[in-house]
Parts: sequence; structure tokens; C-alpha cells
Amino acid sequence: MPALTEIIKRDVLNGTLPRFLYKYRQIDTTLERIISDSSLWFADPLSFNDPFDCQIQPDTQNTIKEIKDYISKASPGISEPEINKIVKSISDDPDYWPSTLEKIIKKSISSKGICCFASHNLSVLMWSHYANCHKGISMKFDVTLDLDFFVHPIKVNYSNDYPVYNHIRDNKNLIKLLIQNKSSIWNYEEEVRILKDKVGANYFKKEALVEITFGSNCPDDDMKRIRKLMLSNGYDNTIFMRAKTSKVKYSLEFEKF
Repeated sequence: MPALTEIIKRDVLNGTLPRFLYKYRQIDTTLERIISDSSLWFADPLSFNDPFDCQIQPDTQNTIKEIKDYISKASPGISEPEINKIVKSISDDPDYWPSTLEKIIKKSISSKGICCFASHNLSVLMWSHYANCHKGISMKFDVTLDLDFFVHPIKVNYSNDYPVYNHIRDNKNLIKLLIQNKSSIWNYEEEVRILKDKVGANYFKKEALVEITFGSNCPDDDMKRIRKLMLSNGYDNTIFMRAKTSKVKYSLEFEKF
């Protein structure tokens, strides 16, 4: 079985995953830390700004046999009387199983760290929302130059409906279902999420940060300061670009800075 990094490389080559991923940032002390430490923060998914994000509609319709089999596998060594006691609790209290599932789901998702990227830096909305009204930057990463950092990549699916999840039948897909699905109102983000096993900072290779683009409203002093900070921290191969508003249509154009 090929290593995960080889699978990512294959998916980039065949177009299943984009080769370049973009991180929009405002210019602040956090950005300066990202540059000096060459690290990005992988956040607790339950801290995201969308209250529907990483939520799921649990399907609790399971047979008694399914529930017994699940308990036996989840808790090896548990006795038959103990299993019957749990099953009775589920039968007697309609809220028991849904509330138990809610705890399981929250515990599973909050143990992971996620860093969110866009598939391009052309979105006027993204610049407005995540780069301080075009005063910030976009960071362009080449996935192929740091495959270890970009494990595991998950392309977000957009829909008007929650995914439905049955914990007993679908528990192997829980994390993917939670992370991969968002409301269709966010589809302009064209998001790719990188999943790690815990919340916290993860270090990327400096050569993977191949381009910095300054927003169309970015002050000259900020551009010069960030460029100087990049060069003094060893980002020797990073290209610097600047966004401009088009004179003929509602879009951005780019030039070297």
C-alpha cells in the first residue's frame, strides 16, 4: 500500500487535488510569527466561525442487535448483563442514545486540528473577509514541496443539507463526514482542509511558501516590512506579487512587486 505522501503526490498529478493552496491573512503580529516560525496553527474545529461547520445529523435508528454488536466491539470484555443494561437505558430513555452520540461526536472532532486553505487567490470576497479588506496578503504553498505538512488533505463539499450519519454503521467515516461538508453559502471559498491528529502549530518547509501576494489596498510600508521579514528569515525563493483591481471588470489582476 503506498504511503500517504505518495497518494497526495498522485492526486496532485492527476488533478484530484490542487498543487497550490492559498492562505489569506491580515498583516499583524500573528502573521509575523507565522513567517518567523514557519508554522501554521491547526485549530479545534469546534472554534470555527460557522455554527453549522463540523456538525452532523445523527441517525439513531438502529436495531437492538446492531446496538449490542456495537457495544461488544467498542468495549471488549463487557458482560452480557452490562450490555443488556445499556440497551434497556436506550430503550427506556429516547434522549439517551442521541445525547451519547453527541458526546462521542464532539470528543472525536475536538481531538483533531484543522488548517483551512483556498484553492486560488482570485476571490474578491476572500480578500475582503480574511485579508483585512484587501490590506493583507495571500500565501501560496506548493503542496509537492512539503508533502508531509499537507497530510491529510480534504476537499470540502458544499450542500444545502446536513450529511446524515449513523454511528453504528458509518463510524469509520465520522471525521471525514464532519470535516468535508459545509453549507453551500460558503462554496466561493473552494476550500481544502488539512487534518492533523491534534490542535497546535505545525511547521512547514520554507521552500513550500512559493509566493506572497499583497492585497490591492495593502500599504507600501507594510509590503516593504513583510518582504524584509521574509528575506531575513530565509525565504530566498519566495516570489512577491501585488493585486490590483481591474479597470474593465470586477476582478483582480496581479503584478510582480
